[in-house]
Amino acid sequence: MKARMLFGVLIAIVFATSLSANPRPLRKTGIGFRGGYWDMNDPSYEVRIHTDRFKTTRIHAGGGGGWLFVFSRISPQDFVEFSFGGAGHAETLDKWSEEEVEVNAVTPLLLGLRHELFGGPRRADFYPYVTAGAGPYWIHHVLVEEKYGFDDRYETIETDSDVHFGGYLGAGMNFMLTSWMGLNLDGRYHLVDFNNNHDYSGFELGFGMIFMWGQW
Repeated sequence: MKARMLFGVLIAIVFATSLSANPRPLRKTGIGFRGGYWDMNDPSYEVRIHTDRFKTTRIHAGGGGGWLFVFSRISPQDFVEFSFGGAGHAETLDKWSEEEVEVNAVTPLLLGLRHELFGGPRRADFYPYVTAGAGPYWIHHVLVEEKYGFDDRYETIETDSDVHFGGYLGAGMNFMLTSWMGLNLDGRYHLVDFNNNHDYSGFELGFGMIFMWGQW
């Protein structure tokens, strides 16, 4: 209970401090970096480690990813945003006569719009927004197999890629620490092939930083 009260007091102090500060100037351009987790429809996108009695170990790990995005203001409340990022899944199989590594990844290249819910220079440092965009989602598959014989070893590599168009809808918030640097919290739902049932469609939650410059 005391920890909750202390957390509430700290939040109130930060909010009161932001309200008492001078209004932030409207910056024109920015760049951001964000890491996150993409909860896709593919059930293999989770972390699992399995070892059976035949000394076979299988490891699944996936869903993690990151983004690089740049944005520019086109009105007091609106930005155009270009973002490049992705998420992936890796599976490894290790047994006495065979090793296998399989990697699946999605790499979107998206153009979108972001609308801040409260425009103009304000005393508060919180800038909530809604966002939407679309673009190509590149899907990559790499499979590496290595098998051992009595006196030799065999290795095969398979690669494949495909392009699907899709889009996203989302919302988030920027918390400005200074007039040019802030924290970014972003949640969005990706629709690959504009299909809710696609393996790579799903909700993504990310956290990162933004840096802004220029005057509007």
